[in-house]
Amino acid sequence: MWLPTRLDHLRVIGVVVGWVVLNILLNFMNKILFRVENFRFPLAIILTGLLFNLVCTGVCIWNLNLDTIDFSVVKRHWPGIVMVGCAYGLSTGFENLSLLYMDISLNQIVKSSTPVLVMIFSVLIEKKTYTARQVFLLLLITAGVIFTVFETPSIPPNVMFGIALALGSSMCAAFTVVFSAKLLANSTFGPLALNFLLSPPGTLILLPIFIKTEAHNLFYTSTPNQRYDVAAMLLIGFLGFVYHIFQLLIVKYTSSIYSQLVACLKNVIIICLSIVIFRDTPLNIMNSVGMALVIVCFSMYTLESARLREAAAAKAAEAQGEYVTLGEEEMDAL
Repeated sequence: MWLPTRLDHLRVIGVVVGWVVLNILLNFMNKILFRVENFRFPLAIILTGLLFNLVCTGVCIWNLNLDTIDFSVVKRHWPGIVMVGCAYGLSTGFENLSLLYMDISLNQIVKSSTPVLVMIFSVLIEKKTYTARQVFLLLLITAGVIFTVFETPSIPPNVMFGIALALGSSMCAAFTVVFSAKLLANSTFGPLALNFLLSPPGTLILLPIFIKTEAHNLFYTSTPNQRYDVAAMLLIGFLGFVYHIFQLLIVKYTSSIYSQLVACLKNVIIICLSIVIFRDTPLNIMNSVGMALVIVCFSMYTLESARLREAAAAKAAEAQGEYVTLGEEEMDAL
């Protein structure tokens, strides 16, 4: 039992580290593209990523045989697949639209509610239960994220509409994570197959928003470094495909809620690296306290979850032992 358990742990750690590294790389590439190159077409990048999802997962499934799609299973689960794909598209669309009505600090504060929403959806959809200590630690992590990203936000006109859009983005993101976890657990879908199936609904949701807001300027406005911008957009789109596969693997190997806690820890790492690399605004005391709170509570939540898993495994082994003993006694009686 020791070797498989350790190998499972190493696999999970490898997926988490790979996902965090990809996320950091994508964040920095987007920052360079938006800040240095003044590239202002985020939906175009997201749609490029969805196109790579569709093409690359198709190659992996049908040419490399890395996953399979059972269309009889798709027929049974198609309402859930369509809802998750649309929720993914709406999540990214709402987030980008919300930035038109609020600054990034306020947006991140509202988006920090995502782990709490994931826990609520997890209870409602996956029928999971959480201890009072897990709930308390999750709330502390959420508070830590708010402290970490907090700056005195400006309050522009129509800010309530921006808050509503950001909250809608968080709800769609939470639903996407939780229902993806349910599909991965209760069907024959692997991450590649699910990624392939989610791409068309997400694309159909985002395409009208892209046409309305970005298409004209993207196709009819030339930039000094146009070839570089296109190459960077294609590279980000491909890395986005790999990133999404890693994200689904985290959900599959851990849980919907733990994937969001890893995302909270990732935010802390990105902020620290941004200060070092991009010379962003230095941390104040509140930001530093928030980062420490996220790191400490994330570690405590991980230990608490491990303790609960070990207790559940011990209880299951004990029950299995009692069953085996009872069966031997019945055999002796015969």
